[in-house]
Amino acid sequence: VDGKMCGSDIGKTRAPQATGITSLDDFLKASKIDKAAVAAEAASAQPKPEKKPPAESEEKNPFCVLVCGGGNAAQVATAMFASRYSTIAVSLTQAAKWKEALGDDEYELTLDTGKVIKSKPDDITNDPSVAAKADVIVLAVPSFTHGHYFELFEPYMRPGCLVVCMPARSGGDILFASKLGKK
Repeated sequence: VDGKMCGSDIGKTRAPQATGITSLDDFLKASKIDKAAVAAEAASAQPKPEKKPPAESEEKNPFCVLVCGGGNAAQVATAMFASRYSTIAVSLTQAAKWKEALGDDEYELTLDTGKVIKSKPDDITNDPSVAAKADVIVLAVPSFTHGHYFELFEPYMRPGCLVVCMPARSGGDILFASKLGKK
C-alpha cells in the first residue's frame, strides 16, 4: 500500500514480508544483491544479436503444395503454405478472379499470435495438370466435391502424393480408392 509491503496477513505468508522485509532495499540486502553492481552490469551489457527462429530464417522449400478451393480456408492455407513451400492454388471457379485480385501483391496474414506472414503462391490456376508437380494436395473444398477433384487430378498425380481433405467425411477413403486406385 502506498509503495510499502504491508497487510494484516503478511505474517501468515511465505512472502519476504513475513520475515520482516518491508522495502526493496531490505529485500536486496537479505538476498545479498548489490544494487549498484546490478545497475553497472546492466549499463555495460552489450545487446544480444537477435536470432530469428529457424522456421522464419529458412529458405523456401522446393516441396510443392497444391491448395484447392477458392474460399477463406483455401486462401488462408495458401498464404501459410506459400511462406514455406512452393505453393500452387487451384480454384476451378475462382482462379482468374483470385489471381487478378492478388495481382503482384503478397498475402499479408496476421496469425492469432500477432505474427505477420507475407507470401505469394507460385501460381493460381484452374488447370488440374498442375497436380503433376504436387507432393501434397490439400482439398480445402466442400466434401461433396472431393470426388470431382480426384477425377480431375487422377491422370496427373504421382504415386505417393499425399492428399489432405478438409473437411473430411465418412467414407472419404473409399471414395479416394475408387477414383484414384493404387495412387
